Amino acid sequence: MSAAHVLGLLGGVAAGQAMVAAVRLGVFDHLARGPQTVDALATAIGGDPRVLVRVLRVAQTHGLLTADAEGRFANTASGDVLRADHPGSLAPHVLCIRDETIAAMGALDRAVLGPPCALEHAYGEGLWARLARDPAAEAAFLAFMDSSIRSAAPAVVAAVDWAPARVVVDVGGGRGTLLSAALEAHPHLRGVLFDVPAAFAGSPDAATRLPDRCARIEGDYRREVPEGADVYLLCRVLHGWDDDGCRVVLSRCRHAMAPGGRVVVVERVRPEAPNRVDALADLRTMAHTGGEERTRADFDRVFAAAGLRLARVAAAGPWMSVIEGVART
Repeated sequence: MSAAHVLGLLGGVAAGQAMVAAVRLGVFDHLARGPQTVDALATAIGGDPRVLVRVLRVAQTHGLLTADAEGRFANTASGDVLRADHPGSLAPHVLCIRDETIAAMGALDRAVLGPPCALEHAYGEGLWARLARDPAAEAAFLAFMDSSIRSAAPAVVAAVDWAPARVVVDVGGGRGTLLSAALEAHPHLRGVLFDVPAAFAGSPDAATRLPDRCARIEGDYRREVPEGADVYLLCRVLHGWDDDGCRVVLSRCRHAMAPGGRVVVVERVRPEAPNRVDALADLRTMAHTGGEERTRADFDRVFAAAGLRLARVAAAGPWMSVIEGVART
C-alpha cells in the first residue's frame, strides 16, 4: 500500500463519471461507425474538443477506447458494451448513475451514524420518493432494471422448475421482462404482472406482449398482492428494503399463495467472505435505499420471519441466484 494506491482509489470516482459523460454524449455510439478523431467526435456531439479529449483519455486508460498513431479513437470490446444498440448494453446501467449516486456516496459518514440510507441524508428523501418526483430519473431507472433483468432472464428461467406451476405473479415486476421470458419458455403458464402504475408507462410490458396469457394489475406490494398463484416472483425487489420491509412483502406473498405455492426470489447472494464487487454492490444498495445485498443466512432469516422456509438456492448466471421459499408447516 502507498500514497499512489490511495490516490488511485480516489480517482475511481472521476473515472466512473468520465464513463457516464461519454455514454450520455453518445461517444460509444458514434464510434460504432468506425475510428474518429477528437475533432470529428466533438463536431458530431456539438462539444469542445479540448474538453472532450480529457474524457476520452480517461476512457482509454481504463480500457474502453483505443487510439491509433493518427489520434483516432475507437471502441474496445468493453466500450462496445456501452453502445445503446448493443444486445447486452450496459448503457442503461450507466445512465442510471445520476447525481444521486455521487451525493449518496458523499453522505456515507452520516449513514454510519444512522439511518443507513445515505441518499436521505443528502437530499432529505430516499430513492423511491425522488424517482416519483423526477420522470427522467424514473425512466432511466426503469430502463436500467429492464436491461439488467433481460440479460439475466435466460439463466433465471432455466434455474426454476416451472412444471408444477400454473399461475405466476410477478411482484413489483415493472415491465415484466422476466415474466415474459418464463411465459414464452413454458406455454402452460399464465402470468400476472403486478406493480405501481408508473412502472407500466412507456414501453410495452408482458401483458401487452402476451395478452392472452398475462394480466396487468396495478397495486402496491407492501399492502397486498393478487391471491391464489402458485409462484410469487420477486426479482431484484428485496434488496431495496431492510429486514422489516422484506418481512412485510414476503408475508403478503406467503398468505396469498395457493396451497403448495412458492416464493421465487431473484437476487444477488452475497458471499460470507468479502470481495470487491459484492462489497461495492452492497454499499451502493444501502446508500440508495437503506437495503442490502444478503447472504444465504440472511435470506434464511428474513424468510423465517415471514413464515417461509428457505427450500433451495441455485446460481442463475455469474451474479444472480434463485432463492426459493415455501410455507413453514
